[in-house]
Amino acid sequence: MSDYEKKLSEMETEFTEEDVWELEAEDGELANFYLLATLEYKKEWYVVFQPTESTDDLSEDEVVIFKLESSEDDEDVFLPVDNEETLNAVFEEYNKLCDEEDEDEDEKIEE
Repeated sequence: MSDYEKKLSEMETEFTEEDVWELEAEDGELANFYLLATLEYKKEWYVVFQPTESTDDLSEDEVVIFKLESSEDDEDVFLPVDNEETLNAVFEEYNKLCDEEDEDEDEKIEE
């Protein structure tokens, strides 16, 4: 099991309809993803998605990370991240974000 899969299996997340995004692949095929996070890394913005169901290319316990940019029309554009170091670093930032949220929830429970 990869680090990504381990971290996702440890998370207890409840999603709403607002968290589901329909993304279109380059081949025109549509797939639904949960938006897990939008985060900044080295002054660039990234989004972390998880598929709502398994596909030929992805299982439900994997994440997909895109670089977030704006088009000329000010619409969000998700660009694939090909650099493995950047992917790992952004995923680590995502893990830190999740850990901080877990700590905050634990503190609220203790109060």
